[in-house]
Amino acid sequence: MRSLFKKIIKKLLKIKGYEIRLYHIKPKKHSCDIKSIISTDCRKIHYGCGPRLLDGWVNADLNPKKSIEHIILSMDLVKKHPFPDNFFKYGFAEDFIEHLNQSESLLFFVEAYRTLKPKGVLRLSFPGFEKILKNRFSKINYEAFFNGKFEEYEQWGHLHLYSQDELILLLKHIGFKEVYPVTYGKSTYEDLNNLDFRENQIEVNTYIEAIK
Repeated sequence: MRSLFKKIIKKLLKIKGYEIRLYHIKPKKHSCDIKSIISTDCRKIHYGCGPRLLDGWVNADLNPKKSIEHIILSMDLVKKHPFPDNFFKYGFAEDFIEHLNQSESLLFFVEAYRTLKPKGVLRLSFPGFEKILKNRFSKINYEAFFNGKFEEYEQWGHLHLYSQDELILLLKHIGFKEVYPVTYGKSTYEDLNNLDFRENQIEVNTYIEAIK
């Protein structure tokens, strides 16, 4: 029945001049060879880098910006990461995890944990659910919530917004020994200082560091 329905829809669309095509998006070929990255002394990874590339870091994303001056790697961050256990000293993700649904984020975090060295640190910046409620859903009525739904979720492709407590619970469950909130641009670790880039997000973002 479902197959027949699909055929009818396709036929009607074809009459109108439309055609349905299915595409499976795959990450582009790795910009840098995994073996060459592993052979270097670079032990810092920037997850979900987008167009912002950090010097001295492995900048990883599905389709990162091309650069000959930075270490870039095209990879699907919710699949098995192509690095050995206990490899990186630092990990950083700014405004990335909210673009994953909750089940996908579990896969990302368990791999980030696996590939961090003991005492390695993962720093995260993301829209915190508590702050989003306060700043985007302060008026308690349908119209305001409908607008907030578009502005915070649909407009930016946000799928799941972690609260601070929820994320701390998850990271400790995975195995991180210490998980604690931090502030914008500040860290007790020199390599993690001044990494946060989006100052205009301070009122809605939560900042967390987790030590393996």
